Amino acid sequence: MAKGSGLLFILLLTISLIVPRPIYPADEINVSVGISDFELQSPQKSVIIDRKLEDGYYLDIPKAGIFEQIKDNVDPFNFYVYMPVISDKVAKASGTGKNLTYLFAHSSDYPYNGARSKAIFANINNLASGDEIYINSYGKIKKYVVVNKKIVPDIDLRPLTQKPNEEILVLQTCWPLNSLRTRLIVTAKPSVVIALK
Repeated sequence: MAKGSGLLFILLLTISLIVPRPIYPADEINVSVGISDFELQSPQKSVIIDRKLEDGYYLDIPKAGIFEQIKDNVDPFNFYVYMPVISDKVAKASGTGKNLTYLFAHSSDYPYNGARSKAIFANINNLASGDEIYINSYGKIKKYVVVNKKIVPDIDLRPLTQKPNEEILVLQTCWPLNSLRTRLIVTAKPSVVIALK
């Protein structure tokens, strides 16, 4: 990162901490996208996987036009660790519970960036109930379906620190575009596992 862009980021961060935050009617704005247990448990009759990659870890969201590599074990609290990763990949947060897979990426590029970043999560706001998300982990593909999405203040760490009783996938990005004060959280539940041979 260029020295000037680092100083600009610190200045912008300081201003965002000083300027009063918008007042929310509640801690979060929930957008319910309920899905039945039947839909979660119904196996898909045919899954078309265009890229059968057995040598890596990938996120595939057809509706959002996303097929990107996932970098595992990324510290979500260390700016200097995660920023280089999310400039061109999806990051999987380290230290999450056994039932939580937490992925985060940019939704837009920011003026303080010294280098251009890919806006991988620019379209995840379009996800709705039942939309499919695939994680291809070294040839084993797990299908998830979206069950909820919400907007939370940037200081709300509950989506990351939660300890769910059942397996969930969480996608997180800054939202709306170019915002640093709120985050879009998309939650999905596993549906089926497809093993490639």
